[in-house]
Amino acid sequence: MLAFFIYVDVESAEAREIAPFSFHLDEQLMISTNWSYMETGGKPASVVMKGEEVELPLKILSATTKPVNLEFHVTYGIEQIGPAKMPRGVTIEITPKNMLLKPNQDQTLKIHVKVDKNAPSNKYDIQIVAQWPEPNGFVGTSFSLPAGKDFGPDSIAVNFFPPPLKQTKDGILLTEVVCTNDYVLVLKASSNIPACISPKNVSKLIERGWAKAEQRSEFVEFMNVRFTPAKFPGLTRDMEKYAINFTEQDLESVPKVKQMLEHALSAPKMQLCDMVTLEENNPPSKYKIITLRPFSFLTQSYLISQESNQYHSWANKNLEAYQVPTLPDYHYLRYKGEVFTLTFIPLSEQEAYQRYYGIDESLLGPENTSPRLCVITDSYSYVQGDTIKISGQAKFTDPPLLMQIRFEGILVEEKIIPISEDGSFSQSVITSGTSWYHVGEYEIVVSDSKGVSYGVTFELTPRNDSSDQS
Repeated sequence: MLAFFIYVDVESAEAREIAPFSFHLDEQLMISTNWSYMETGGKPASVVMKGEEVELPLKILSATTKPVNLEFHVTYGIEQIGPAKMPRGVTIEITPKNMLLKPNQDQTLKIHVKVDKNAPSNKYDIQIVAQWPEPNGFVGTSFSLPAGKDFGPDSIAVNFFPPPLKQTKDGILLTEVVCTNDYVLVLKASSNIPACISPKNVSKLIERGWAKAEQRSEFVEFMNVRFTPAKFPGLTRDMEKYAINFTEQDLESVPKVKQMLEHALSAPKMQLCDMVTLEENNPPSKYKIITLRPFSFLTQSYLISQESNQYHSWANKNLEAYQVPTLPDYHYLRYKGEVFTLTFIPLSEQEAYQRYYGIDESLLGPENTSPRLCVITDSYSYVQGDTIKISGQAKFTDPPLLMQIRFEGILVEEKIIPISEDGSFSQSVITSGTSWYHVGEYEIVVSDSKGVSYGVTFELTPRNDSSDQS
C-alpha cells in the first residue's frame, strides 16, 4: 500500500465566519511516520508517482450546534473562492462533495488523487475549501502534493511562483528569476524575455535561434563543508558553528579535509570586519576567511567554471546528491559515511557579495569594494538596568549611521551614531526606564543612508531574577 502524507495547515486556514467544523488528519495517518513531510531522521515521505492513484482520508470534526450543509471543492489556485483550477495531468476529486454535518457527528472526506503517466513532475499546494449557506461562510486548508518525484523538504510549491516575465516586472534581476521544479531559465533571443522550459528542450531551442542560454559572468564555484566540532577531538569550542569551503583536491581524502579544518580553526580571531587571505601551495588553493559572530569561520575557495566537470566526476563516486529546485544552481551533497555536508554553488563575484554579505550589486563600488558594517555588544545577556556597550566598524558606507533597538518589532531606542576617522564607532545604552520593561530577546540594527544594515541580538532578564540567584 502506498504511504502518502498530507499536511493540513489548520492555523493558517482562512474563514469569514466561526467555522462549524475543523479539518483534521485521519488517525491512521497520524499514527504513521508519514503524517508530515519529513519522517524521523530526515527521510522524505512518499510521493504520488506518475500513473499512480491514491485516496487520502481527511476528517471533518463537527463544532456546529445545528445541522449545516457543507459544499466542498478543490483547487490549486491562490484564491480559495473562485474558478477551480487543477494542475496539468493531475486529477483530484472529493467525495462526498456535499455533506449534512450534524452536532457531535464527525465525518470523513475522501480525496482521490490521480497523476497521469505523462504529467509533468512538480510539487503543488492543493487547497481544500468548504462553504456553507451563511454570509462569507467558508473555510479552507491545504496540503502539499509532490507529483511524479520527490523534490525534497525545502522545495516550494510550483503555484507559489509567478511567471518569469512577471518576476522581472516586479523588479527581480534576470539572473535571479526562479523557475518551477524541473524547469530551467532561458532568454528569448529576439527580446531577452525570460522563459522557463524543460531542460531537454534547451539545446534544441538554442540551436534554432529561438533562445539563448542565460549567461553569468565571472563564475565562482564554492564547495562548502558544514560540520559539528564535537565530531573532532580537540575541536569542541562551545557555542560555535563552522562552515568552510574547499577545492576538489582538498576533498580527495577525509584526513586532508580534517587537516584543513584544524588549520582554519587555529587561525587567530581577526578584528571586526577584517578579512585575511591565506595561500596554500600543496594543494594549490586560495582562501578568504572572515569571522562571523560568534566567531564562526567561513572560507571561500575560488575555482574556474571549467573545473566543475572534474568536481562532478569526483562527486559522483563519493557523494549522494539531491537538488533543491527553489534555489537555482544549489546542489547539496553528503559525503558517504562521514559527517560532512558539501554545497556546490556557481555564483558571479557580485552575486557572491550579495548572497554572503547581504550587499546589493548597486551598492558595490569600484572593483566590487563592498560596504562593510559590523556591530557587536560586550555581552550576549544583560539584566535590566545594565549598561550595554555597543561598538562596531563602518567601511565604504554612507554616513550618518542610524541605530535602532527593537523588541518584537517595537522601537525601544533610536540614535544617530557618529563615526571616527578610522571607521569605528561606539555607544553606551542603559537598559532602564519605561521602554525597557520587556524581558526577552532584543535586536540592535545599525544602518547607513543607503540602507546597508547589520544587526545583532541580546537577551534582557529581569533584575529580580539576578538577585534571586545570588
